[in-house]
Amino acid sequence: MKNFNHLIIRDFINYLEFKGVGPDELRTAYFILRGYDDYISDNNFMLEHMSYDDILRFADEYAGRAENAKPSASNILKLLRELNSYISELTYFYKDPFSAADAGYATACKETGGKRDKKLTRAYLSLIVSRLDPTDAEKLECAIAILLISGTNLTDPEIADLRVSDLNGHYSEIYARGENERTVVISETLSNLLKAYVMRRSLKPDDRIFSLDPSKSPAESVDELLRRAAGDDDPPLTADIIRRLK
Repeated sequence: MKNFNHLIIRDFINYLEFKGVGPDELRTAYFILRGYDDYISDNNFMLEHMSYDDILRFADEYAGRAENAKPSASNILKLLRELNSYISELTYFYKDPFSAADAGYATACKETGGKRDKKLTRAYLSLIVSRLDPTDAEKLECAIAILLISGTNLTDPEIADLRVSDLNGHYSEIYARGENERTVVISETLSNLLKAYVMRRSLKPDDRIFSLDPSKSPAESVDELLRRAAGDDDPPLTADIIRRLK
């Protein structure tokens, strides 16, 4: 099974290792999650739709037949609760990330006599983001760019030059190296997306986060990245438009 369920579980194992989980605990988690993956596949479940009863049934069954490390049902439940939290954070931006955008958009329209792109509404932005599969590195890159612009005050040059080494050890802050060097705090959602993206792309500390065209200006490069998120028939999406929606 090489689908959404499998990819998310694989990334979660990488995430546990990234967090510094020890080798024995990681090995136990690996066997539990591999069994969980098979359980989901055999029952045609979707990972994000698992009920508590389904999870509890798996924990009881796996604890009774585990051949490795003999984990207790309570420890299995603890691991799966962490997996669910990871999924919730990783896919938070699916749910309606621009819920605060309505007022900003309405104000922008009012100030300019309604001349803004009227098609560019919260529903449209949510539609764009809903297409950005977090298991796809290129689409995940677009999602991170959208959330960076909508959730921080980073400029286009700072975004274009952002490197892995500019993220602190917990990925909770960004060191921005613009005209005025500063530290920017980011949300836990964006932090988890960045972790998943860096691992998926196997980026090194000196690597830039975004794969942009160096021959273009930062503003042009960032807008080109955002255009990948919008479909060919959609209204244009630019960094300036997203910033006006704050």
